[in-house]
Amino acid sequence: NNNDDDEHSLSSLESIDPIKESAPPPDTNSVHRHPLCMCCYDQVANATLVHGETGHICCCLACGKKCQQQGLGCPICRLTIDQVIQHFYS
Repeated sequence: NNNDDDEHSLSSLESIDPIKESAPPPDTNSVHRHPLCMCCYDQVANATLVHGETGHICCCLACGKKCQQQGLGCPICRLTIDQVIQHFYS
């Protein structure tokens, strides 16, 4: 009977204890509070690469400008970069 199988499945699920994961402690190093540039991995990702009506924050201003000047496209989606603007975290 399918009903017995469903009840057995539910009862076995009820006996499973949920896994409790604790969040990692906050990072006190200011460089790591924001993502690092995915091009140089040295600076904070503070550039918004604008393409059309969207943009990605994925690299530092210097690397973002290099990607645009060299015609490499956005490192995330490869769309042509229309503009590189500096992004400020508050």
